[in-house]
Amino acid sequence: MGLPEGPEGLRLRAEEQALLQEELQRLQAQASQAAAMELAPLVEAVGRGEVSGDLLPSLQYLLWHLLESGLARALHRAEGERILMGLFRRTEVGQNIAQELESLNKALGAMRGQTVQAIQASMRLPGTYLIHIETEEMDLTLVVSREGVRLESVGV
Repeated sequence: MGLPEGPEGLRLRAEEQALLQEELQRLQAQASQAAAMELAPLVEAVGRGEVSGDLLPSLQYLLWHLLESGLARALHRAEGERILMGLFRRTEVGQNIAQELESLNKALGAMRGQTVQAIQASMRLPGTYLIHIETEEMDLTLVVSREGVRLESVGV
């Protein structure tokens, strides 16, 4: 009996499993003996095709690293990147990002048809930027950082 799809685990599709096995083998070959041993439970779970519980953060981190660094595309071409991105979207982190983007798009959609009075970008911290958009009916502030884009505030 397999894991249900959800926060308690992810069932891997064959193509996801193959790519992850290849990446984990590559990582283990480059890692110290201690680090390779730390990867062993994830390697075993991927081999079974089901990643559950306490291993999900490690899987999410691996996927984030492969996708953000460009390694997924460099090593596995666009198709491999697409497959790994699909898996990432099914993780808790991927689902949270999708919800944040949905909220952001809803707020931006509320501005449709309005005249932009002002738009300004500023730096909050190195690597963290604000975009403020003002219309006659509302103000919107977005935060852009390494973690993505999120809605910080909406004023009416």
